[in-house]
Amino acid sequence: MPDAASILRQWRARLGLNRAYRAVFDNADGQRVLADLLIKGNALSTSQVEGAPDQTAFNEGKRALVLGILSELRWSEMQLFKLAQETTGEQLSTFNEEHP
Repeated sequence: MPDAASILRQWRARLGLNRAYRAVFDNADGQRVLADLLIKGNALSTSQVEGAPDQTAFNEGKRALVLGILSELRWSEMQLFKLAQETTGEQLSTFNEEHP
């Protein structure tokens, strides 16, 4: 079992990395790059290719990378929703609008 000092070092490293992700993406240029990654990584669409499990796995790998970046940012659901709307150029309805 890890001791308290080891756990604290791991948490500090994790928080430092999280700050680095935010420094990169919490600005206009970073959000532009992130929007591009959402498109290129198919994060807003299905990754399945019927009859092509190898292509599906490849697509899912790209998608997982983008979703991992989003996870690191620790953005609120509303921030993610806004980014998805801006990226797709579509007027998306919120969950509450679809399910009163």
